[in-house]
Amino acid sequence: MTNVLQLSFTGSIADTSPSAHPMSIGGSAHLDGNSLRFVGPGSYLYTPDSSDFAFGGCDFSVALQVTTATLPANSGIFAQYNNGNGADMMELTLNAANGF
Repeated sequence: MTNVLQLSFTGSIADTSPSAHPMSIGGSAHLDGNSLRFVGPGSYLYTPDSSDFAFGGCDFSVALQVTTATLPANSGIFAQYNNGNGADMMELTLNAANGF
């Protein structure tokens, strides 16, 4: 299995996978020790689209740890979209009603 994105947040937001995707944070997001803290709406972590994320019919996994003080009404955790017509959409959302 090839690792296409690895973020350890050990002092930086750098992708330490062999792909070394450029990363940026926005809104009130900031590093806090060895974690990335999203403070308030509009906080995000972003990397440009890449063919690495076109999983197609291949098996893949996403591993992450989420800690929240309160469960939000609806917050996106991970998303991948086709901007052309909405096809190939993949999303992981955290919400107060159902969890993930």
